[in-house]
Amino acid sequence: MGTEVGVVFNKLSDRLWLPRLREWMRASGPALNKLEPSLPVNPFGCPDDALHWRAEKPNEHLMVTFGFTRREIESRQNFAISCGEPIIVGDPDANNNGPASATFLTRETAVTCSDVRPQLRKSIIRSELCKRVQIRPPRSDAEDIYAGQSMFVCAVK
Repeated sequence: MGTEVGVVFNKLSDRLWLPRLREWMRASGPALNKLEPSLPVNPFGCPDDALHWRAEKPNEHLMVTFGFTRREIESRQNFAISCGEPIIVGDPDANNNGPASATFLTRETAVTCSDVRPQLRKSIIRSELCKRVQIRPPRSDAEDIYAGQSMFVCAVK
């Protein structure tokens, strides 16, 4: 199975994001079809359940929270074993000054944003690309020259 999205809500009003998210995923389908993600959306009742689900396949299970602060998510016991794609924390009070990022240079454990859709799109793309290519440091002088100014080499799996 491919990339999946798990969502967890804090308040009843946060559940309004679920139909918006599903509609956005349907509308974005043609743009993401080249990557062939399956993209089911799995709702969870609490962050601990979602973190446990995410830990099973951290690079394929994308977790999105609504109505929680980053601190509330990071304080969970299961967050300590966090790896893979960053957890997307949908916080309406978040300060979004920069664009969503799908960089391979840094490995954020969580990303806070007021609108989760741009960051979710980037995470879906990065998750699907990681299944097809390997991002690694150069292993030889020839690869180092090929990489140029980059610190990484991209190799097809």
